[in-house]
Amino acid sequence: MAAWTWGAWADILVDFGRELYVPWRIAVGETLYGDVAYFNGPLSPHVNALWFWLFGTGLWTLLGVNLVLVGLLTALTYHVHRVAGGRAPALFASTTFLLVFAFGQRLLYANYNFVAPYSHEVTHGLFLLMLGIVCVERHATRGGHIGWAAAAGACVGSALLTKPEIAVASLSIPTGLAFAAAHRRQEGEGGPGRRSSRAQVVAAFAGGLALPPAVALLFLGVRLPLSTAWNGLTGAWGMAFDPDITSLPFYRAVLGLDAPGRRMTDLARALVGVGLIAVPAMAVVARMDPRRPSNHHRWMPFIVAALFIGGVVTTLVVTVADRPFHLARSIPAVLGILLAWTVLGALGRAQERMEARRAVTRFTLLVLSLLLCSKMILATRVDHYGFALAMLGTVTIVAAVVGWIPEAVGRSGRDSRPLRAWVLGALLVLAGSHLMVVGARTGQKRVRVGVGKEIIRTDTIRGPVVEQALAFLSARSTPGFTVLVLPEGATLNFLLRAPSPTPFINFMPPEIIHFGEARMLQALETHPPDVVLLVHKDPTEYGTGRFGEGYGGGLLSWVLSNYESVASWGDPPFRNGSEFGIQALVRTP
Repeated sequence: MAAWTWGAWADILVDFGRELYVPWRIAVGETLYGDVAYFNGPLSPHVNALWFWLFGTGLWTLLGVNLVLVGLLTALTYHVHRVAGGRAPALFASTTFLLVFAFGQRLLYANYNFVAPYSHEVTHGLFLLMLGIVCVERHATRGGHIGWAAAAGACVGSALLTKPEIAVASLSIPTGLAFAAAHRRQEGEGGPGRRSSRAQVVAAFAGGLALPPAVALLFLGVRLPLSTAWNGLTGAWGMAFDPDITSLPFYRAVLGLDAPGRRMTDLARALVGVGLIAVPAMAVVARMDPRRPSNHHRWMPFIVAALFIGGVVTTLVVTVADRPFHLARSIPAVLGILLAWTVLGALGRAQERMEARRAVTRFTLLVLSLLLCSKMILATRVDHYGFALAMLGTVTIVAAVVGWIPEAVGRSGRDSRPLRAWVLGALLVLAGSHLMVVGARTGQKRVRVGVGKEIIRTDTIRGPVVEQALAFLSARSTPGFTVLVLPEGATLNFLLRAPSPTPFINFMPPEIIHFGEARMLQALETHPPDVVLLVHKDPTEYGTGRFGEGYGGGLLSWVLSNYESVASWGDPPFRNGSEFGIQALVRTP
């Protein structure tokens, strides 16, 4: 997957430029929330700045580290799902992560993958939460040892330094610890290792939880006023609950609140699609007589082959007609069903309760998966934000249908091979259709853009224009050269190693609402840039007019009053009918 998508992970203009620019500025000595305006937690920028300091500032430093992170996440996914269900579901879960999410390229804009994510807070946060699941599992295995509770708290405390959606999802870790305690009481045993009281476990978890935010506050407070450091730590929550931001059509569409009735209809159709795929196989299994041994049944190979073909054909029909079904919309509902089944099996009056290690791991996985989907609860998808937020839910469902459910069928005395054959056929089609989309999208990125060895593959519309702009500015770059990109395109700053003279990086509607246009304008007037790049951007997803009309009018007016055009490439920016273009302006004498 890495070789197939090589160099096409990052978008040349959108989002990922911020992920490069911010740690670069920190690595050269600037202060987050002071010299660099930022609205997420401080963990990821400083971690990435550390990589730049250790291995050199460069695009491929960050991409290389993220490839290592993909390997670590694959190993964590395998380990957690091996504990939850065994080797076969672990293999399918980790393979699904690699095929569908780690290198995903389903949209024109990249950045929705784990190698060049739109926000490292999400990928780093997921890594921390997966470590948290391991801590919960070890805590349950060792009879409630407080060391693992403290480690789980540290994972949650670190996750609080990322993004609100990750912080919300981290509630699954204490929930898992509580479930582990309930399971021990149900079983009436403490397991191996030293047992700890409930108060000791809570205290250990709380101590671990408080440590990362306290260290972060002290670290930032060395160079910033304590109030500024605190506002930086909590700034993302201000954005998350700012009605001017959350009411933007973009964020309402992410949640599915733009058209709740239609979204609920999509959910119902998705469940119908899942039923069309799953019910035939379950019906065949239900008709098998558990009293009759089938290990050597002469027709079993033919039954298995027929069900495999049936799974392929049925899923192929549903996939071709996927538009009415939106299968990904069903992910939260399916996770809810699996969660109820897990709780009943672990704490209910089932004849065979799951062992603590497996039950607690499954429970925590499912709660975490559901909480991650909460940001797009009525519009769940596996692309866009779903590459991270729906990843764990998807791979957990795959593990369940490959291992958990067939295992339960086997315990009932029925042969699980027909069900496994149907599931394998269905997964083959779903994975194949996804990879076809990835291949088509990656194939569109035929232009290589960059400076020196820092090359990004991009599309044929924006690529040539950006390449010409970079060549023009590279020839005129001098030490201390500053560039302001409006409204978005910090990748250009990074590739040119030309910083913005102001703390502000992006000038899209959310940033302008959060930081304030007056504050941005004052910073420009105090520290005017050497060059301004106007980069065409379609703001339709935010429900606003073009830059300078629907938003950023004061910023554009100031630029046009104080700067003159010296070059342009492509179509004129911010005009009706423009496909894409960049205009360079320099300060008037």
